[in-house]
Amino acid sequence: MHHEPVGYDPHGTAEPEILENEKSFQEPALRGSTKQGDVYVLNRETGEPIIPVTSRSAQGTVEEDYAAAMQPISGLNFPASRN
Repeated sequence: MHHEPVGYDPHGTAEPEILENEKSFQEPALRGSTKQGDVYVLNRETGEPIIPVTSRSAQGTVEEDYAAAMQPISGLNFPASRN
């Protein structure tokens, strides 16, 4: 996570788990989520993303603070609806 605007930070502790694919291959994983609805799933041994992670330009920030130019976004995302 880069220096982020408020609300992009993780909201809890990452959860260790074992993922199993359709060929019964098991991979040690670490799953964590953010307040924005991103769920990051990383290989516990290598730290590499299991679910792809891309970057997007960062949105504004509060006065007298700064934001990194880009922020990561997970391929597994559950954004809040704005009804």
